[in-house]
Amino acid sequence: DARQLAFPDGAFDLSFHKGFWSCFADDGEIAKLFREQLRVTRGIALALVHNARNTRMRDLFRRKAASDNLYKVRFYQPEELIEIARRGLADAAVEATVAVRGFGGPDWMHGRLCARLGPRLRGRLAAVAYRWTPLGRAESLVLEVVRKTS
Repeated sequence: DARQLAFPDGAFDLSFHKGFWSCFADDGEIAKLFREQLRVTRGIALALVHNARNTRMRDLFRRKAASDNLYKVRFYQPEELIEIARRGLADAAVEATVAVRGFGGPDWMHGRLCARLGPRLRGRLAAVAYRWTPLGRAESLVLEVVRKTS
């Protein structure tokens, strides 16, 4: 149960997940999950979610969702992530700095051309292409929370 992890407080320097919050529609529930992530993290907590500002990616997922439920995911605005972080931090009584960044590869990484490439070449391209990206083009939004140390 991600709301009650079997780890002591501050067990990890870094915690990370990608797309996990897409499984939840309720922001209150997500804030609880984030509070628990913060509890077990003494350093940096990262959450990667689908970026609502990338309209090409959103439209691609909408088209694919018609025939594949895997693509029926929630996309987030940066402001939603800030609010979730604010609620989770308040509930956990934690002081931290919060930032939202764009991350991911260019849209062509998900196109037909890239699909025709072998996994090895695709991996090499991804290593070069995946980086911090402007919010409008980013595949993912990264919620980055760095706990303040006493």
